[in-house]
Amino acid sequence: CGSSFSGCRFPSFVPSMETRDLVFVAVLQRIVEFAADSALHAAQLGFACRDFRDRIWEEAGSRLLTPCLTLHAHSDPKHLKRVLAGRLRTVAAFEAASAFLPNAPLFSSLLAGAIGLQRLHLQLRSPHLQGLWTGTLELLAGVLGSVFEGGEVARQSGPTHLRALCLEGHVFPAQACDHLARVVEGCCKNARELTVCFSDTAGEDALADERLWEGLARCSKLETLHLSGLRTSSETCSGLARTLRACAGSLRDLRLGRHISSAMLRPPSSLDVVTSTTGMVGDVSPEFHGLIAAGESLHLQHLALCNLTIASNTEIVRGPVRANLAALLCALQLVAPFLVSLDLSGHGAWANEPLPPMGPWSNGHDAMVAIVESCRPLIVLDLSHSRLRLTELSEVLLAHCSTLRKLCIPGNLVPSNIDLGSDHAMARLSIALASCDQLRHLDVGSLGLVPSLRRCLLKFLQNCAPTLHTLVACLPAVLLENGLSSLFRTGTCREGGARQLEVLDVVLPPSFHAQLLTPTGLLGVLRNNASTLRELRLCTILGDQAGVLLLHALREAPLEALALERCSLGPNSARYLAAAVAGGPGASGNAAQLWRLRSLSVSLNPLRDDAVTLLEALQSGGRCLRELRLRGCELPGKAGASLGALVVALPAVVLADVSGNASLGMKGAQGFLESALRAWGRQSAPQSRPALPGVVDFRGSLGPNAGEGDAEGAGGGDAEGAGGGDAEGAG
Repeated sequence: CGSSFSGCRFPSFVPSMETRDLVFVAVLQRIVEFAADSALHAAQLGFACRDFRDRIWEEAGSRLLTPCLTLHAHSDPKHLKRVLAGRLRTVAAFEAASAFLPNAPLFSSLLAGAIGLQRLHLQLRSPHLQGLWTGTLELLAGVLGSVFEGGEVARQSGPTHLRALCLEGHVFPAQACDHLARVVEGCCKNARELTVCFSDTAGEDALADERLWEGLARCSKLETLHLSGLRTSSETCSGLARTLRACAGSLRDLRLGRHISSAMLRPPSSLDVVTSTTGMVGDVSPEFHGLIAAGESLHLQHLALCNLTIASNTEIVRGPVRANLAALLCALQLVAPFLVSLDLSGHGAWANEPLPPMGPWSNGHDAMVAIVESCRPLIVLDLSHSRLRLTELSEVLLAHCSTLRKLCIPGNLVPSNIDLGSDHAMARLSIALASCDQLRHLDVGSLGLVPSLRRCLLKFLQNCAPTLHTLVACLPAVLLENGLSSLFRTGTCREGGARQLEVLDVVLPPSFHAQLLTPTGLLGVLRNNASTLRELRLCTILGDQAGVLLLHALREAPLEALALERCSLGPNSARYLAAAVAGGPGASGNAAQLWRLRSLSVSLNPLRDDAVTLLEALQSGGRCLRELRLRGCELPGKAGASLGALVVALPAVVLADVSGNASLGMKGAQGFLESALRAWGRQSAPQSRPALPGVVDFRGSLGPNAGEGDAEGAGGGDAEGAGGGDAEGAG
């Protein structure tokens, strides 16, 4: 049943386990190891009693034969020694900081012995942990590194059949580019999927990426290539051309993000040419001609070209860079008819810039509209922050309405003072949006605040609500209520309504009143989606009583992330939130419904003394917690002791933000240090636990006598052990 196992619930055992219970546990252990995607993950879920979980790992003589290993932030790296490396086929580490440490067994023994490994996914996006990437890539290069002689692989260590490699982070370390190149070289023979996605690169200088592009050019079997956030050099154009030629017959998914999409427009020849100050037209660079020629043989199905920026207005008006951009847009129009997914987000900087007069379009806006119009029916369309006029996309949306599953249109333009009934273009846009009734992901940004779009968006939300899984929007509360609720204000049933929401991220304007938090409004929407809602981010003025009602409506939700910032929550809301986390009587009566929050943010709410109750509840019920934000919550001095015990007790915490709490003071900082050291000293073997880099932010909380440097020293710097290791450096 391993392939079809979706989940089950086991009864809790009595605290003092008898012989018959131990026999059953031994059998149950094998069932869990086989049925779960990862026995290591299953043992940490906590769906059974602690005795059962501990027994799985106490049997030192047995080895886990699972082919799939998934590590999360709360996973203990010492258990990796139980996994049989030779049986592994898939390894994934999601924000598992302890697995990225130099002495962790993930690289030293597990990956080095996983000769049959096929998929490797490493994700570490927390801004406070980006310093681990340099050592991680160096270790990974040592495991996967190859030696090339005469263009052929002469020797390779570690996994030799790796087909998919995914590296996701926040800041790429510039000094690790050579390590990344060695990693790419090591998996080039069999690689089918390669993803290297970061938000940015450390420093301002371009990477020394010659070896990286040489390694990519050897990947002749690539089907998926995602590159983003790497500040590549002027060799990007020619290097990317060689890569596309090498995998032209197999590549189906190409995504180029920040920095890389812009760097390919500036090959060396474009930087050497001095154009005339009177000429408006430049020639396409020779290297870019080669890139366009290499792309003509591609048969792409998924394409993303995001955040393309131009260095200066001079380049967009004159010279080869402007001509290269026009040639790229023409090439995209030729590829568009074969696509099922298109992402042209983040192009607002050049949407209104002129293109060469001899081309088919006068500016970037017309070019992007033409590209979208050339597509066959799409499943995914992302035009975020491209400053397109939505009224010109009506026919496009009508063409894709029956197949579209994801639509992102924030940061685009629409007339704000046009009546929907009198303007033909707005009427067509309303019909087009209302026709998109099969969406699962919708992001409209702040378009809901545009008066001329409100009636249009209301019909749009009502039609797509039954299938919607994710909604990101800033819109009036009435629009949210009438668009997603399955009840009229009179209590009678309405056709449709949202019942499958997993992510709800909404900002309600200040005009929202707590009186609108009715069973037919926001409360009704949350109750109808309580069985599926995993992430809720709400920014509005609720008040303490309404906050309790909202938390009560969420009591059965499998929440993983909760953000209620600037909601005017008070002591009652804090107590109910603590009960929901710890499983007390104020939450659900069933302990299986405990919230396993990865992220909790209640910043800028006056919680005061009751925040201590919340911190104490998180010590027992927040095992998966990674980020805690209590900024500006008027925390008292005694909250410092609870915070100190929490950051040592929870193994996954990497950020505890208590900045802006002037009432915490030096007393709170002292209590934090004393409590953290006491909790660390009470551990059975504190020296064996890994010291994870973490941050406790006390800035603005140490009183008027503490300077900025003191605030940083007390918690604003890297507090080694804040995530569960020793407390050295926390102060």
